[in-house]
Amino acid sequence: AEIKTGLADAYRELRSLLNTFRLRIDDKGLEGALATAVAEQAKLSSIEMTLDFRLEQDELDAHEQVHVLHIVREALSNVARHSGAKRAHVALERNADGQIVVTIEDDGKGVEQATPGEGHHGLQIMRERAEELGGTLHVGPASRDGGLRVELRFRPRCAHSEAMEATA
Repeated sequence: AEIKTGLADAYRELRSLLNTFRLRIDDKGLEGALATAVAEQAKLSSIEMTLDFRLEQDELDAHEQVHVLHIVREALSNVARHSGAKRAHVALERNADGQIVVTIEDDGKGVEQATPGEGHHGLQIMRERAEELGGTLHVGPASRDGGLRVELRFRPRCAHSEAMEATA
């Protein structure tokens, strides 16, 4: 039984990886790609998932969009596999400091109970993607009542180049 479970998990991971490699952002832009990812994960998991997209379509370059999409997909996959949540919410916005803030919250078991065991590298990969964006990834409790909050913060490249031009 343990082998069958392990094999089923391996196949599920392989399917997820194949979908990741096929990942692309088409003419619907990042908002459309995220809406599709949220809807697909909600359907697969039976968890109510919502998206609040408050960015302009051209605020992020293609590199940034792909990293954001991968991080959101991985975080939602973790919600589905580990949290026991009924609801999850994804929000994207630019804060007053010009940073992009991507938040994924759920109402599940929370940090300690939801922490994946050994062999799960999703959180590390999300952190590496955040670093690639020049940003940070914070994982912590969503509220006092539990749940998990994953927050990505980074300054978009267009902001980097605008700041450099302003100081030149």
